[in-house]
Amino acid sequence: MRVLAVDLGGTKTLLELSEFDGTHSTLIADQRYASADHASFDGIISNFLAHHPGPVGAACIAVAGPVTASSHGESAEITNLPWHLDSQQLASQFKIQHVKLINDFAAVAYGLDGLCGDELVTLQNVSCDARGVRLVLGAGTGLGVALMVHDGQRYNVLATEGGHAGFAPASNDELVVFNYLRQTLGHVSIEHVLSGPGLVNIYYALHQLDHGSEESLLLNITHSADPGAAISSAATHGDNIAHRTLDVFTQIYGNVAGNLALTCLPTGGIFLAGGIAPKIIQQLQSDLFLPAFHHKGKMSALMQRFPIKVVMNSNIGLIGARLMAQRLLAR
Repeated sequence: MRVLAVDLGGTKTLLELSEFDGTHSTLIADQRYASADHASFDGIISNFLAHHPGPVGAACIAVAGPVTASSHGESAEITNLPWHLDSQQLASQFKIQHVKLINDFAAVAYGLDGLCGDELVTLQNVSCDARGVRLVLGAGTGLGVALMVHDGQRYNVLATEGGHAGFAPASNDELVVFNYLRQTLGHVSIEHVLSGPGLVNIYYALHQLDHGSEESLLLNITHSADPGAAISSAATHGDNIAHRTLDVFTQIYGNVAGNLALTCLPTGGIFLAGGIAPKIIQQLQSDLFLPAFHHKGKMSALMQRFPIKVVMNSNIGLIGARLMAQRLLAR
């Protein structure tokens, strides 16, 4: 039976069609679309299926936006597009027996079971509890946080809004960043410092502290199409503030991961996903992340008991959508 997996974001939409026999999956076709080039999601899926005609048994669509469940299915609003999706309407329109909408970071969590060993880089090598709680967090455009709980047969995902919890600085540099952002934002969430925009916020805070009104490189960062990438590039070319920014960002990643771990005791593993972690893998493997993760007072010894891995596959959301679509066929 054919299954359709979709990872729908404000910038791009990825679609994958595969054949699933109950055990093995075989790729039929995949395609990337620029989301903004289309008036609706219906147009994208119509174009894709027109090029690959035939019945589809199940579809899972991972969306960058909140998903609302009801007795009739799910509906979703896309955060950065004026699109509304309804699972029942899509199932009827495209004659798909099962259609499910899930949050894009929930798809990332489900995708863990579809990764190969070389797609995970170990930061803390500890034995994993096969049914222990898993913690998944990922810094990208925002900060996604999800928990995975085993029900005796398989893992299920519990979505959270942990990225919007308050940020608790744990070092002098983090306190500088916190105070800078508090003056302009009032409430400083974790996402304000641990995300692509968060990386820029850290740079601005440190730049103001060290240079006051000097703005030559700051203007270059501000007007860059990708400020986060510009900061990373500046760090490799000897800019001290940019280098310090990456160090502080990495320490914050460890600090936040440790705080979240204390709330759920993830003996099943901590997984760093999202677009930023693979790009700063050297920083994460340095002597910055783990010390910040371990630095939890009387709980410091406990922090060394949790496996920590970095997800290197950027298509993990699409993998998760495919695995969920396969689950739908078994209902």
